[in-house]
Formats: sequence, C-alpha cells, structure tokens
Amino acid sequence: MEMVACESEYGKIWPPKNINGYQPKFFLELTQPDEEIRKVIKPDVAPYWKWVYGWWPEGPQEENRDFHFIDDPVNAFISAGCIGKCALLSTDDDPYPELLAAQCGPGPNIFAISIPTFKQIDEHTYQILDDWKDFTVKYDALDKEKKYPELYEILEKNGFKYIKEVDVPKDILPEIVFDIQKPPESLIIEKAAKPQPSPEMPTSEGLVVPTITSEQRPSPTPESNAGETPGFGIGEVLASLAAAGIATLKIRKKK
Repeated sequence: MEMVACESEYGKIWPPKNINGYQPKFFLELTQPDEEIRKVIKPDVAPYWKWVYGWWPEGPQEENRDFHFIDDPVNAFISAGCIGKCALLSTDDDPYPELLAAQCGPGPNIFAISIPTFKQIDEHTYQILDDWKDFTVKYDALDKEKKYPELYEILEKNGFKYIKEVDVPKDILPEIVFDIQKPPESLIIEKAAKPQPSPEMPTSEGLVVPTITSEQRPSPTPESNAGETPGFGIGEVLASLAAAGIATLKIRKKK
C-alpha cells in the first residue's frame, strides 16, 4: 500500500490512482442485507490491491478496477487505508462488533474515534466515503483517566457500543467474530439517486432528442477559448468583417 501510495499522490489523494490513472472506489456488498451474518473474518488485502492496481504480468484487464468486498467489512476497512489502532464497535445489544473505527489515543490530551460513512448504491451495495464521523474528547494530561469514559458515553448516545481496541492488521485474529449487517442509517450519508423519467431518456417510442437552447449550452472552458477572441463565433466574425469592409468603403468615398 505504501509503495503504491508513494508512487502516486500520497498525502493529496487516497486511494492513489491506479496504473490507468483511475482512482478506485471501495464497495462493501452484503449478500443478505436484511439479515445478520455472523462469521469469522481474516484480513488479507494483498490480492485486492494486486487486482485493482494491475500487479499481474499483463497489467489490469479492464480500464477501471474497484475494491469490491462481499460480506467482508474488515478487509474493506483496511483497504480504505485504516491500519493501526482501531476500535471494535457494536450497534446492538450483542457482544459482536459490526464496525471497525479508526482510534486515536487514549493519549495524554486526546481520545478520538473516527467511524466510516457510506453511500448506499443499491439494496446490497455500499460505498465507503472519505467523510467520516469523528467523536473526540480533549483534556489536560492530569485529568486523562477521568475523561476516558466521556468518549464511551458520547458513542453510546450515538448508537455505538465500544467493545475493545485492536491493532490492525496484527491483532485481528480468526477468533474475532463479526456481525455483518447493513450500516446504521446515521452512517449512510448519501444514497444513489434513482433515475427519473425525462424527455432525454429512452422511451418505448425510441430515443427523444432534446432541443438545446442557448441557456442550456455549456459555458466555454478556458481550454476551449485558448487562442480565440472571447464571445466571437463564426457568424460574429463574418459580421464584423463585413462591417469593417463597409466602414473602409465609406472612408474611401470621403477621400
């Protein structure tokens, strides 16, 4: 991961662009979104990274390759760049975690948890987004042990029960069992819009070609204007040349 990131735009963009210049997306697919699946998950992200970034002899087979995990929130989370100290969180009353979250501290002055958020693509598929939910408690070093419980209370008020911390991927062992189910609604911050029928869309009568008015035409980009006089199309240029010819003719008549 670090090697690919250093070759790309590490620090500016995550995940880094692949060999085709495409920035992959992270998808988590749930085969039974309306039911709980309780299973042991072992982290192993190397095959996904090879697949997405084209580390095979022939390179990638398709233009766009994405990280696509089926019933596998652990590897989806790790591939999203979250390695190191993490929190296991539960969203219900059982002792099995449904979520991993990035954990900062507890340290001398701060204790924080960052929980991933999702875009719901369809009934089964969720995209992990960059916009994470942060819960933080800050304190003076002398009061740190008294302040730790405040973060647990804040999490519980928001529907997350703190189970324990793990060091990813070193200490995620097979005996850690995950409850795999839909992310809570509070973490689904965006849903893919369903296409609405419009005159531009195909119908049973065939494709309707829309009429584009001057207001609907896209504004010219700086690149398209390079080397041109702003606001002058072919018609305007011909008209201005004709006007210049008439003006020249009048001057000659006066002389």
